[in-house]
Amino acid sequence: MCVRGRPIPLCYRVEGPYLRQGAPGQPLFLLVVKGIDQARGRHRHRRRRKPAFFLVNALWRDGPWVLPYPAEEVLAWAWQRWEVEVAHREMKTDFGVGEVQCWHPLATVRAVQQPVWAYAVCVLAGYRAWGYAGHPAALRPRGLWWRGAARWSLATLWRGYRQAFSQQAHFHPAGAGTRGTWAEKDAWLHRLDALCAAAVPM
Repeated sequence: MCVRGRPIPLCYRVEGPYLRQGAPGQPLFLLVVKGIDQARGRHRHRRRRKPAFFLVNALWRDGPWVLPYPAEEVLAWAWQRWEVEVAHREMKTDFGVGEVQCWHPLATVRAVQQPVWAYAVCVLAGYRAWGYAGHPAALRPRGLWWRGAARWSLATLWRGYRQAFSQQAHFHPAGAGTRGTWAEKDAWLHRLDALCAAAVPM
């Protein structure tokens, strides 16, 4: 299985189909993924991961019950669930999704859509610049205690943005937000939008 351009070997088996109590009309397959129990490093620390279990709806296709998709594809999508959990955490802690107090029905929707859109644009720029598994060594070079990262993180992305913005005449690293009239705020936002667009290579 390939995740972020990195092959991940998985040992699994498919059991079933089974019938679950309370839902006899929908047979299920059980995907069992073997856990990990191996020693790593000079001090032989052991890395353990318990087996994972997934229930998948079975489909009837002119014969026996089958999986809706190949088992490798189902497991690949299940693996992406962790990426979704990480994205939710980043949106809540770094972009303030769900923290804005709103009372108008339209505002409650917009208060979530706007920071999620901003997060998506920032992450998309990182993918366009460095790919799925690349890492910009110029932002954090390898050192004696750090051998480099296999993939870039959101913190690396922020350092890249700060480095790019600090080279622009209209951006001041010590800036504390928008001030002045609404016309000045609008012009500041347009300049910031242009800088974000320039950060995404075409």
